[in-house]
Amino acid sequence: MSDEGSRLSPIEIGTIDAIVSLFETNSPGKYDAIARSAQDRGGLSYGKHQAALVSGSLHRLISQYCSADGAQCADRLRPYLPQMQAEDRALDHDDALVAVLREAAADPVMQRTQDEYFNHHYMGPALREAQACGFVTPLGCAVVYDSFVHGSWEAMKGRASNVAGQPSAQNERQWIAAYLSERRAWLAGHSNALLPRTVYRMDCFLDLIRQDAWDLRLPLTLQLNGFTFTLTAWDLGAHLFDDPVFRAEATGLGIVKARRAVVAEGRDRHVQLLLADLGLLNASSGVDGKFGSGSANAVRSFQLSSGMTGTGEVDAGTYVQLSNSVQRRQSSAQSGDGAFTPLPERERGATGAALNGAGATTAAGGGAAVGSQILEGEESSAPDAQPPASTEAQAPTGVETPPPSGAESVGGHDAIILGLSWSELLPWIGVALLLAALAFFALARRRAY
Repeated sequence: MSDEGSRLSPIEIGTIDAIVSLFETNSPGKYDAIARSAQDRGGLSYGKHQAALVSGSLHRLISQYCSADGAQCADRLRPYLPQMQAEDRALDHDDALVAVLREAAADPVMQRTQDEYFNHHYMGPALREAQACGFVTPLGCAVVYDSFVHGSWEAMKGRASNVAGQPSAQNERQWIAAYLSERRAWLAGHSNALLPRTVYRMDCFLDLIRQDAWDLRLPLTLQLNGFTFTLTAWDLGAHLFDDPVFRAEATGLGIVKARRAVVAEGRDRHVQLLLADLGLLNASSGVDGKFGSGSANAVRSFQLSSGMTGTGEVDAGTYVQLSNSVQRRQSSAQSGDGAFTPLPERERGATGAALNGAGATTAAGGGAAVGSQILEGEESSAPDAQPPASTEAQAPTGVETPPPSGAESVGGHDAIILGLSWSELLPWIGVALLLAALAFFALARRRAY
């Protein structure tokens, strides 16, 4: 197969990265995720894709960070490097280390280091393997990458090949489906108590196949461990887009409405930020990435004030109108004369660059060029860039306190009562009580006469 056929755009690679991050930490990019389960053979693990102590990944990641210019927590992490290199499980219980790791995750240097580390040691080898297999679809590449992070790709590749034949460009879709089925059965029956819990990774991929989502075009509906996550352009890094604000066509936003939310979503946070910019939502308490009743009521107020139907839901039309209003306000504030500079046509109608298309580009250049940069990294310069040789998957342990499956919190806001939240009803209740008290005293005075 041609080298060109296997190259992915930066957005496609970012989407694959976000999916695996969701598997690992219940978030599309949780740099401060920590796991340290006594049942996990990998020991203490850290970061968006869980670099594990026992595999040596944690030592390599922290060493790379400590060597980087401007690393804010390097001096406090460097003393731990000998124990990390020795894979000392005593670090599982070191609360001081965990505290420093969490603090370091807020350092842009650590975030960049994690991105570079996982790209070099896992994404690059996975894309080269996908290319060798003949895979050209983003979903096929995502399955390979997930196995490189999760472990045991080679062993399971052999099992799938016994069922579906050797992988190739011609049988990619059938082979990937067979691989997922074989891997799911293997995980479900594994003796490691943690691995059977991870079958949801295979179920998520199998559901994407049922959706015919081989191109991983956003937005994506992902069925995870007991909850549904809508992955959108606003969950990816802003640097992947020509326009970091208007990242996608308006229709790419999907429908944003009040719902039960287990974890925050970038799309919801983006809409909340627009509402907060217009003064319709509290910027400190209302922007949490969980679109609940308070956010829906703010949208309803905006719609009614704009002459739209007050549904409380953000569809493509409402999103464009909301974005225009924010742009109008910002333009007016900058000019100081109330003048409004209209949005460019691209932003008014179809905002942002097209997602996942073959010609998708970023400010850094064409997607194919960036994709090939990861794909064609020099293996000779990275002797530890190969995936673990173990035939047992390294069980992802997720975050230390994962969100409960099926949590009943309503988007982090109060329950809806007659379209209003309790916080919005309280002033009216106070007025009603005051009027009732005045009426009572007036009546009592009348009876006294």
